[in-house]
Amino acid sequence: VPRIAPGRARQSAPWPLVVRYSTIAGAGFGVFTDADLPCCLVFGPYQGSVATKTVDSSESGYGWQIRTSHDKNLCVDGADETLSNWMRFVNCPRSAAEVNLVAFQYHMQIYYRSVRPIQRGSELMVWYGDTYGRELGLPPMPQQHQQQQKQATTSAAEGFAHVGVVFRFG
Repeated sequence: VPRIAPGRARQSAPWPLVVRYSTIAGAGFGVFTDADLPCCLVFGPYQGSVATKTVDSSESGYGWQIRTSHDKNLCVDGADETLSNWMRFVNCPRSAAEVNLVAFQYHMQIYYRSVRPIQRGSELMVWYGDTYGRELGLPPMPQQHQQQQKQATTSAAEGFAHVGVVFRFG
């Protein structure tokens, strides 16, 4: 798929992933798998325009904040479907039980990692954070889940260089 193209985001989903209407009412599109996926599979990077200020999630709904070693705020915003990829369609779960991906930052880019095996036909879900979850009217994740998320994020970033399978597009 060309770097800038109409419908690029939907067309960029690699097999066995497919973008179709979400199981979440009112969410629009979601990402589903047409095959079983193993735990620890890494997808990315998340693509979009990079802004030098944090895009407010209520403005776009598709921005991930990038932490830098400087005091400068950066954000990768996937709102523009001609610049972004399929990862913009991964929705926020309604409960901890639906979470099957964790987002993490590696070398100034955002990736998703499966935190458990994902069955064929399932929708991929990543927790966007408690602040955005509140904006969606969702309860915060339980403390136990937050600790598991933090652990999974840390291990994903630390072990990223040793991962066998990475879906990378660009």
